[in-house]
Amino acid sequence: MNINKKSIGTNLAAVSGKDVKIDPESHYDNWARKYENELLNEYGYCAHIIASEALLKYETRKDCEIIDIGCGTGLVAEKLISLGFLNITGLDVSSKMIAIAEGKGIYKKLYKKRVEDLDNSINETFDVLMCVGSFGMGHIGPESLKTLVDFVSQGSIVVIFMNAEPFALQDYNKFIEKLVSLNIIEVIAIDDHNYMSKIDRPGKLIIFRRR
Repeated sequence: MNINKKSIGTNLAAVSGKDVKIDPESHYDNWARKYENELLNEYGYCAHIIASEALLKYETRKDCEIIDIGCGTGLVAEKLISLGFLNITGLDVSSKMIAIAEGKGIYKKLYKKRVEDLDNSINETFDVLMCVGSFGMGHIGPESLKTLVDFVSQGSIVVIFMNAEPFALQDYNKFIEKLVSLNIIEVIAIDDHNYMSKIDRPGKLIIFRRR
């Protein structure tokens, strides 16, 4: 899949294709003010809706503890709350994105951290992990899948939505199969979805359960 960067704006183009070279913190700090308007109104972004509605099939406890990795401005949490979920913790690298999310009053807690720098400062285990739009080139890599699994308790659901291009280029299947072979996860689904209604933007919805 080749992305035609001429058809999209500068901010989205910078995180598209196979040659992404950004510092996530500064890129999303600079994008924060325009982020929702560009994604929702210009491109018809709906990954947060696809991922949140998918969770409903596997988690019915509305008081379960959810961590939203790469929470951005809070689109996933807003959708989860509309579906009745109550307890959501957010984590993101961008302080300006977090500030917007915090202003919405939708998260129990918010952490500013890079996934690769996580340590014992988040001493919690969650029932559900959501990660929408944070895996990919210049973002979180497939080697961090195990790190995210460690956030949830045995039997818990992990929902990931990501662009389909890095899924193929970075061979996510290999990393997922390794976790399966080690009896760490059980794959529930890996499905294809276009996640922007106004442009062609193929994505992968990945759902697994921690064993």
